[in-house]
Amino acid sequence: MQFHTLLLPALAAGLTLSSLPLTAQTTDEVKTIGFTTGKYSRDNGVTFTSGTKIGFALRLTKEKAALLKGATLEGVRTAFSTKQLSDFKIFVSTTPDGTPLYEQSYAKGYGTKLNDFLFDTPQQLDGSEVYVGCTFTLTNQNYAPLLFDGTSDFAPGLSWALTDKGWADVSSYGLGAPVFQLLVKGAPQFDDLVIKPYDTKAYYRSGKYFSIAPQLYNFGTEPVTSFEVTTTVAGVASAPYQVSGVNIQPGETYDFEIPGVNPSTTGLTDVSLHVTKVNGKADADPSDNATAQEICIYPEDMPRRFLLENFTGQTCVNCPRGHEELNAFIKGRENDFIVVSHHAGYAPDFFTMKEDADYTWFYPSGTYAPAAMLDRAPYTVAATRVVVGEGNEGLTNPLTSALALREAEQPYVKVGMSNTYDAATRKCAVTVSVYTYNTPSTAEHRLNLWLLQDGVVAPQTGGGNSYVHDHIFRGSMTGSWGEAIELIPGETVTKTFEYTLPESILSSYDEGTITEARRTIATDPAKMSWVAFVGDATNDKTTCRIWNSASLPLGENGSTTGIDETPVVNASAPAVSTTTGGLRLNVGVASALVYAPSGALVATLTTAAPAATLPAGVYIVKAGNAAAQRVIVR
Repeated sequence: MQFHTLLLPALAAGLTLSSLPLTAQTTDEVKTIGFTTGKYSRDNGVTFTSGTKIGFALRLTKEKAALLKGATLEGVRTAFSTKQLSDFKIFVSTTPDGTPLYEQSYAKGYGTKLNDFLFDTPQQLDGSEVYVGCTFTLTNQNYAPLLFDGTSDFAPGLSWALTDKGWADVSSYGLGAPVFQLLVKGAPQFDDLVIKPYDTKAYYRSGKYFSIAPQLYNFGTEPVTSFEVTTTVAGVASAPYQVSGVNIQPGETYDFEIPGVNPSTTGLTDVSLHVTKVNGKADADPSDNATAQEICIYPEDMPRRFLLENFTGQTCVNCPRGHEELNAFIKGRENDFIVVSHHAGYAPDFFTMKEDADYTWFYPSGTYAPAAMLDRAPYTVAATRVVVGEGNEGLTNPLTSALALREAEQPYVKVGMSNTYDAATRKCAVTVSVYTYNTPSTAEHRLNLWLLQDGVVAPQTGGGNSYVHDHIFRGSMTGSWGEAIELIPGETVTKTFEYTLPESILSSYDEGTITEARRTIATDPAKMSWVAFVGDATNDKTTCRIWNSASLPLGENGSTTGIDETPVVNASAPAVSTTTGGLRLNVGVASALVYAPSGALVATLTTAAPAATLPAGVYIVKAGNAAAQRVIVR
């Protein structure tokens, strides 16, 4: 074995940096120090560069370095997803791209198992911040060599890797910690917990208790058996949450939940966690015992609907059964879903529009029916497609899985609609307003407005010649992929679309097999509706999620809730009064609209019809330009 050692003369006696006295007991045992559990799968290799030059490094902050002052760095322990490496070097430096303070080459030993790479000249740590890492050449570009442990991410600045643009911080890439540990001799005994940033993408609502699930890492050299956590929401601190009777070994993570968080505010809210009394005393390094993040708190009655897109066809013998599956899936929660039938994926028929065919882009490969997708989101965390159906695992089970995931995700935006319709001219103007609570992603965001039709009697293979077709896509006012809008928290985007409903709609997709007469479908204003939704637009089929949707009848004048972010208040002069099992319009009020929390219009009160019988529950009442009123029917 041949080694090449480069040791700068000024550092021959060790790193000369700032000092910090240590009084803790030390040991000559060599210990592994780092931020990883050391657990990994060699099949989960990653790389950050398109070239063959690879590098990554671990940053030992000044606080962590101070804990190890006086100990010696004997080498490192690491593993890779392949042995196809050459020109392998370990380095110690003050910056990842700077001139090494110490560097050593190794001719072998690197591979898929954890291996120790010992220094010819151990380096004494004097309390100054350093980077310890490695560089090498990848001899087979079919491999992604770097391994991470898949734990929760740390705060920025700890993990670094060589990219096409140079060295970059990769701490927040969703990979966890690099499988890279320091071999330290003479480390003192100390307690040191690190609290990691926690997931803020969950769906939190005002007035609803929820829990926060952080992850801790034991950077110390002693097991942790107890600690306390204080939660602060919008500046209000909770009583300490005490955890005891645990056994968090050095180099291990610990997941736990802080229950009972119940904010009264809405919108973007600061939430911080602070760990104290580690093993009953002050933590050795308090600099990473707190994490502060911004979460979004939505109103308790936030209108939210899921877009369920069905791929179907008149000549598909299995599609009637697929329709029954979808009806059973949403039964009892019909108001939570907007169902759209795309007559595509099987064969063109009387109803197929050009846009229907465009949406088959979401299929992973080939098309089939019946099929469906829910909010255009993957149906499992690891799924690489969004369309499910008879061609693989059926409809019900994957849609149930997809719904569970979507219900746990925040909707980010509120979609509201209002409509005016003139029966004489068949002209309508539909206004869509999008209020943003939280920006969902860095992708381009699109607003879509579609026209649907119910109750068309036409042939269906497997269903007869008098089959009733519902939820038929009849066209888009915003093109196949919608209009770009900017989603800024606290702001509303409003767009108005004018449309004249024709006496009939001609299918805009024709392969020459269906006559124009059969493709011309009469319209009925009473059976037409508008659907608006907001989602992401990317070139990746799995990252075009729809965040929220709304629908509204075309042939009526009305609106859903959510047209603006007007506060819901209990007015001093309310428009309605509660009665046993319903609502009644108050004297002096001309009319009022009553909505369910989902945004659906459930009653219109006028002087001619001032009362409505309603099931027990919470309702939103709007009367003229007055502030909305929240009422409870008992």
